[in-house]
Amino acid sequence: MRIMTLSLSLLLVTTSIASTGFPQTKESGAKKSITEWGTICEGFQLAVQTERQIFNPGEPVWLNVYLRNTSNNSASAFNSVPWMDYIIDIRNERGDKVSLTEEAKVLEQKQKDDRPIGFREMRLLPGQMFSDRLLLNKLYTINARGIYSVLVKRKIPKRYKKGWTEVTANVVKVTIGS
Repeated sequence: MRIMTLSLSLLLVTTSIASTGFPQTKESGAKKSITEWGTICEGFQLAVQTERQIFNPGEPVWLNVYLRNTSNNSASAFNSVPWMDYIIDIRNERGDKVSLTEEAKVLEQKQKDDRPIGFREMRLLPGQMFSDRLLLNKLYTINARGIYSVLVKRKIPKRYKKGWTEVTANVVKVTIGS
């Protein structure tokens, strides 16, 4: 999957839960409790959720992504631009991969032409979470009626070896139309 940067503030809101030193933002509406998490990997666990499952065609589909330190020690992850930090796989009811929007293709090309974005280390204490909020249908063509499966992964550093691995979230279903 191609990874892209986004500089449009309307596309994402970065939030911090607990005191990670990152700016906190207020989210509108009541926040649902997180009931499903992906598999623990290298002391991290990832979860995704939407505010609801059914959306009208063209309505914004926000995806909340949570990264939690499940270990007994502080752990590091690295942040850049949220759309670069995640690998997002969206599939329709037939299992076909959803394509990028025209806007996303332009941003993807712009990223190839620009210099790389720097990363910053984020230390999470045991039990601490960090979250991102991503506008899915701004970059993926999920405006047609149907049911879509959203799978999100994030690269994290291996704790005791060199290199990277991926932590995978729970799969969330999004229905466009009724």
